[in-house]
Amino acid sequence: MMAKPSKCSYFGSCRDNVSYRAGDPNTKTYAPFDPKLFIAGCLIRFLGNDPFKFLGRSVYTHLTDSAQRKLVLDKLHEDMRIVDVIPLKGIAKAWLYNNYIISFLSWPLLIYDFPPTFTNAITATVTRYIKKWLNIHKTVSPELLFNPSPGLGLHHPKIYLKSLQVVKYLILAKSKDTRSNYLASRQLTEAKHNKSKRWQPSIVATTIERDLQWEEHFQRDPSILSNTNSNTRSKAFSKCSTKGQRKLITSRLKRNELETMRLRLHGLCRGGDFLNWDNMMEHDLTWNDMIYAIPESVLTFKTNATAKALPSISNLRRWGVRRGGRCNLCKKKKKATASHNLSNCTVALFQGRYTWRHDNVLSVVAPDLYNLRNTVNESNVTTYHTPTTMPFIRSDSSSRPNAITP
Repeated sequence: MMAKPSKCSYFGSCRDNVSYRAGDPNTKTYAPFDPKLFIAGCLIRFLGNDPFKFLGRSVYTHLTDSAQRKLVLDKLHEDMRIVDVIPLKGIAKAWLYNNYIISFLSWPLLIYDFPPTFTNAITATVTRYIKKWLNIHKTVSPELLFNPSPGLGLHHPKIYLKSLQVVKYLILAKSKDTRSNYLASRQLTEAKHNKSKRWQPSIVATTIERDLQWEEHFQRDPSILSNTNSNTRSKAFSKCSTKGQRKLITSRLKRNELETMRLRLHGLCRGGDFLNWDNMMEHDLTWNDMIYAIPESVLTFKTNATAKALPSISNLRRWGVRRGGRCNLCKKKKKATASHNLSNCTVALFQGRYTWRHDNVLSVVAPDLYNLRNTVNESNVTTYHTPTTMPFIRSDSSSRPNAITP
């Protein structure tokens, strides 16, 4: 086999001489380097600053991922802009983000070692578009959009990145290739000796794996895995396949991250009040319900009401739109909140404003019910119900009746 110089190219990189001369021998800054390689007397093409791909990963001469970060952000902005101009309902656009746009980010978030802080820019972009599509007020905490209950349950970019990074480590650690196992073990060893506070997927994966193994051996019923929200019985962690164990570990990771998110919401002065025990309500909305069953205005009202971001008199005063904060009916000072307007105003209660819609519906239905009652009372039809009996069975008898007999 002979190499053809016309089809060959090479890549060269060396430590940046400028940074090295500045007195930093441990610098990690690199620059392109052309060693002038020849094959059969022919000079090979030098890539320069152009990247080359290795196993789907673009490698640059400066050996950083700054260029790839820019490509990911540009791709996200372009996809969100395309969805933004489509004539669809806001919740349908949110569904496209949750099932289409975030999927196209899976590959770069998986193969590149992006830190979790990189997703801050992604989260800011996603939050801005989601609030625009659903007409949610800008003061609503972004955690409410990504919280599964009682939020909307959208994919959080940071949790999505962490789960993919853990999956990558587990694939290397559980691989049958010894070189891949060495990469995973090397990554774990360096993470243990590293004193920085940077999030390490190898440490998180091994910690969760040990927790699941401990629960399997020492909890009362090891067949019920505590890392899921359902009460269904599943296989023990050690009896699951490699793919099943990976799924259990990522599920536990997502649950832990959501708990951290809820703790942050608990610390908010107003936006986290809905997590209190008295205010917590069951929320079980599927995408079919949110897209087809519930009007978009109702979903917008519910989300803003949950975060106390409705345009009430109290909030308008807080936002600088209005000076006074008194209720227009009872004239109570600093009491005109959304909760007060919807259910706690005494004047509105005595005037029948809270039950006006319900009473009007009953006033339309009541005449028909009266006519039906009078018709039944005037009829001479007598209905007899045959009593049913259940046969007696002795305690020592093994036979049981198949059905109740008249």
